[in-house]
Amino acid sequence: MKPTKTLTPAIVCFSHPLTWGAIILLLLNDQVWKYIYPSWWTGKLSDFAGLFFLPFIVATLLGLVLLPVPISNKKVGQIAFGLVAIWFTLMKTTPVFNQATEVVWSWLVGYSVRIVQDPTDLLALMALLPAWRLWQNQLTQPTTTKKAPALHWLRFVVLTIGVFASLASSCDDPPRIDKIIFSEGAFYVRPGYSQGYYARLVPGEKVWEEFIPSVSTAVAEQFT
Repeated sequence: MKPTKTLTPAIVCFSHPLTWGAIILLLLNDQVWKYIYPSWWTGKLSDFAGLFFLPFIVATLLGLVLLPVPISNKKVGQIAFGLVAIWFTLMKTTPVFNQATEVVWSWLVGYSVRIVQDPTDLLALMALLPAWRLWQNQLTQPTTTKKAPALHWLRFVVLTIGVFASLASSCDDPPRIDKIIFSEGAFYVRPGYSQGYYARLVPGEKVWEEFIPSVSTAVAEQFT
């Protein structure tokens, strides 16, 4: 199977205006909006934008790895989207997988990265639906080999920007503490960016218990 035939759908998807928009949205949100307006919305926005084009990155890598294997572009896309969905779900719901992702991401970008484990972020998986539709549309388009070399290089440049944007998005952002109290024999913290979740530390323990969805009425009244 020729490299161009294997990689064309993913590279063409990267040149689509929707992909350009998702990359720009991700960069603006992570580098500007999260700092001037930290909120539940800015946290989710990055996940939606990143999940739109991340399958195209995975499909491109799979296309390179699986060049010697006679596998269809449709199957490559199915594997890529499936891997992204499974990885994102585990990263947002499983502490061990979340920590492993942080280690790998930190190694790739060269500095410490913190990825918030928040099951509500799974809402962003909806972004895979329009991305899959775009991928499917490319598979039904006739393959053309007369594209200008400059256009192919432009698509590779977009791919590089997409990879950089997805890696740089999870910056080492210290948690914003809204308030800390001592009640019912334990310390409680409410992060300002995570509405409805708390962290708890019992004296004598060494590790905070994070993402507690609810607290007692007495503790909630003190936070209020």
